[in-house]
Amino acid sequence: RLWESISGRMVLQYEGATHKDNTLQTTFTYNEDYVLSSDEVHNTVVCWDSRTGKCLKRWGGHASTIRCIAASPTEPGFI
Repeated sequence: RLWESISGRMVLQYEGATHKDNTLQTTFTYNEDYVLSSDEVHNTVVCWDSRTGKCLKRWGGHASTIRCIAASPTEPGFI
């Protein structure tokens, strides 16, 4: 979810990633076009359009929960 910090109201909800036991890192890409987070149940990285909340892509192949995602501050890559 994206929250407005002053009022505390929810601005947008990003659906499609499940969290069960952990609070996991979520990050914006360098140009703020995309939001990246992990899906704890499916061990995937999920990408949403930051303005619409539409789920655009999933990256799989991880053996366990992805706890940290770091986006490049200058390019569209992430690790």
